[in-house]
Amino acid sequence: MHSVLLVTATAAPAFRGLSAATVAMVATIGGLVVPPVTSLLKREKWSAPVKQSIAAIVSIAVAIAAVYITAPADFSESLVALSAIIFSASQVIYGLYFQRSTVESALSSVFSGSSAPAAPTAVTPAAAPPAPATPVS
Repeated sequence: MHSVLLVTATAAPAFRGLSAATVAMVATIGGLVVPPVTSLLKREKWSAPVKQSIAAIVSIAVAIAAVYITAPADFSESLVALSAIIFSASQVIYGLYFQRSTVESALSSVFSGSSAPAAPTAVTPAAAPPAPATPVS
């Protein structure tokens, strides 16, 4: 998360009138929103680049909402900066906390068509082994 704050501090001039701490807070909240939304939208059969593209698109959508809420002076410059920050934050949060969680697997299965694991079936006993053959003398 330190790198996200460092990038935020560099991008802060794009947010005239907002402190770097405010921009960092908005980016962190945006970064927390992106992984669950991306998990809802992605499909297991998609390749990793496609899944990352979905995360980038969701990051841009969240950045548009954040820029609209914070109302900076320069919309386009702020949108580019905040999109990059939110995408970076979301990737860090996803990799550290969300990737192997049960929440992620549950959200991924909502629209992917995969259902919950099937209930265990009753095990039928194997057929008895054949009787040993009697030796012929």
